Amino acid sequence: MDPLLHKRHVFAAESELRLLKSDDAQYGALVPKDASVPELEDHIFVDWAPDDAIDEIVLSPYADEKYEEAARAAIKATDPNLADRVVLSVLNERSDPPNF
Repeated sequence: MDPLLHKRHVFAAESELRLLKSDDAQYGALVPKDASVPELEDHIFVDWAPDDAIDEIVLSPYADEKYEEAARAAIKATDPNLADRVVLSVLNERSDPPNF
């Protein structure tokens, strides 16, 4: 599980949240290489309010205007409370320069 949950130190500032859910029945069927491995559900719904936990959604420094527009629209359609929290990375050339 280490590759899934380990965060390299250089990315610590991202403060991302990672969720991992394991399915014991499927894992048990995979280990002995059982031919009748159950399929996993396509989606897992989590009772969670992202707007209570997310301060910002930072877009990649390489995001062009088309990507930024699509990301903002998708986030607004998913949760309007998060729409104003979408920001460009400070490394993006279209971002406001940092105030040092």
